[in-house]
Amino acid sequence: MSPKVSEEHREYRRRKILEAAIRVFKRKGYEKTTMQDIVDESGMSRGGVYLYFSNREDLFKELIHFIDKQQEEEIDLLYHDVSSIWEGVLQFLESQEQEIMEVDESLIPVILEYYMIDLREKTKDAFLFNRYQKAVKVVELLFQKGVVHGEFKPVIPISEVARFVVAFLDGLIMEAIYLGTEEVKIKQQMNTLRHMLKNLLGVKQN
Repeated sequence: MSPKVSEEHREYRRRKILEAAIRVFKRKGYEKTTMQDIVDESGMSRGGVYLYFSNREDLFKELIHFIDKQQEEEIDLLYHDVSSIWEGVLQFLESQEQEIMEVDESLIPVILEYYMIDLREKTKDAFLFNRYQKAVKVVELLFQKGVVHGEFKPVIPISEVARFVVAFLDGLIMEAIYLGTEEVKIKQQMNTLRHMLKNLLGVKQN
């Protein structure tokens, strides 16, 4: 039994570090945050934190992976909690809209800051590209479910629709950060996206 308890304890401590890191990154941003800041916030020893993460970038990448995994799990739940795939798509868009409306309170501005560093240093291309590809694939799989269930008859390949959705949402997030949610008119733009998707996916009328 002890190995199982040990693994649970390790996961608890790892999550504790990540949650502390989220709080610090939100307050200070990526570049101004140090590993010592995260150590202090977590209440753990320096050695205890470094046992899990060797530097700030490794920790931040794991943090992004942690957040992405949570989103993937939420999308997976849509398959089980809705009466139709289109309803699941609408719920997905609703959650994205809410996230954009609350973008200033989230970690997204910090992630964008991290991306901007990549533009200067060109050190994270593979990581960023893989994350983009994964996001597109998650959305594409959601649309594919609708095709398989006979709900969607897309007018263009669903891979292209998925890329369009990811690009649209990413652009909306950046506009919301730089211009503000009121100025960008998030709700109106998301309603436009819903109408466009309904046509692009060829959603069958009940």
